[in-house]
Amino acid sequence: TEIYTLSLHDALPILLAGTGRSNLVELMEHCPSLDAVGINTYGGMLKLPEAVKAQGWKKAWMVTEFGPRGHWEVDKTPWGLPIEDTSTEKAEFYAKAYQSGIKGQPACLGSYVFQWGQKQEKTHTWYGLFLPEGDQLNPVDVMTEGWSGKPAVNRAPKTGRIRLTGAIESGRGWARVKTGAKLGISVQAEDPDGDLIFITWDLRKDVSDNPSTGGDREPAVEPIEGAIDGSSVIIPKEPGNYRLFVYARDGKGKAATANVALRAEGE
Repeated sequence: TEIYTLSLHDALPILLAGTGRSNLVELMEHCPSLDAVGINTYGGMLKLPEAVKAQGWKKAWMVTEFGPRGHWEVDKTPWGLPIEDTSTEKAEFYAKAYQSGIKGQPACLGSYVFQWGQKQEKTHTWYGLFLPEGDQLNPVDVMTEGWSGKPAVNRAPKTGRIRLTGAIESGRGWARVKTGAKLGISVQAEDPDGDLIFITWDLRKDVSDNPSTGGDREPAVEPIEGAIDGSSVIIPKEPGNYRLFVYARDGKGKAATANVALRAEGE
């Protein structure tokens, strides 16, 4: 069981990395004087109140870290790398997580979203809620309304999955492609406020097999120069794993993202 402590004024709350099978049961047995517990969870948010109740925890609790589905909780490519949700899909998950795991739970003291900023972890878009340039992504709108009760004044665009023309084989969020190939790329995007959308693309090395855990620092991955040619992507001649990213911006500080994992194979 992973247990973290966080000093908060004169209190010393206990933070759990998920409820596990018996984490709360063990706390009640070995730390009976605790007044509350903090829980960090991702996919488990959808069943968190039921998990707390099942272990008999009757004191206060709060969600001290949650976010999108983690890279360990999603489908994998045929070559074993995680398939990232679009920022629009992430926003839908945040909304479900907040509604089912936090809102209307009288014993829940509140919630914290993980990485209210930007970072590289498996990809540069997976967990951060802002692009490096500062544009806010779809989940920010969800949490703005969830925490304040008021919808965002300017809402982020929405985007679907990237479509490729000319791949060897493709599935939801992945494709096998030939080295050196030039592929057509497109994406469906819309803005709920009717704002004009600006679409940009980049191709990067896929480093989502980085073995780091627990949010360890990962070096940034820069775009491959010259890989985007209008509405096409040019696959490098070097075989390996790449990831094609798309960014839909409204020009007013909001954006949406999507990516597709690529496996470049030689003849």
